[in-house]
Amino acid sequence: MQACAEQRHRFAQDGAGDSSACFALFERAIVARDARAWDAVHAAFAGQVVSWVRRHPGFARLPDPAEEYAEMAWARFDRSMTPDKFMGFAHLGGILRVLQKCTACVILDELRRVNSRLDPVPLDLGAHGQLAQSGPGPDDQALEGTYRSELWEILAGEMKSETEQIVLFEAFAQGRKPQAIHRRHPTRFGSAQEVSRVKENIVARLRRSARLRAFRDVAR
Repeated sequence: MQACAEQRHRFAQDGAGDSSACFALFERAIVARDARAWDAVHAAFAGQVVSWVRRHPGFARLPDPAEEYAEMAWARFDRSMTPDKFMGFAHLGGILRVLQKCTACVILDELRRVNSRLDPVPLDLGAHGQLAQSGPGPDDQALEGTYRSELWEILAGEMKSETEQIVLFEAFAQGRKPQAIHRRHPTRFGSAQEVSRVKENIVARLRRSARLRAFRDVAR
């Protein structure tokens, strides 16, 4: 615990990259199911998760404090990061990316709860590379929350950066045009054309996504 704290302090001071102690702490928490290690990991990175919540473009529309959604993200991470999955990681960065994606999924799920427009329905990648939603039918209306959450988890999992997460939410969940996204995030995007490029990259990656393809096949 002390070594992890020292490594995080050095990283904050001069960008030193050693994170082996923090990774070992996660390993004890997840693989060995050590409760003290889990408490230590939570204490060490709780502030980071709260920061991810507050920086998410959809957080301002949610009713509760950031800390509540951060706790939900930790719970989701605990459910998804099994000991077997953890063994596929060799560095702390990969573990933190999973935690960040869990945070994004929680925000999207909660936004869906407060705004019916965010109910995901089966997605279709059209001939012109646009991410389109099929109209809701009787089967769509009967979808369980688990189905919707899984879809958003796949989409969020394909994003490579916070910038892509913003475009995923603004363009595909809220239906905003690139010009509107640029106006809302002028320090993030230099122009509407830049937003369009990010959106095109997202669409291209989703069209190649084996997970999304398998999900759509099951949903049909």
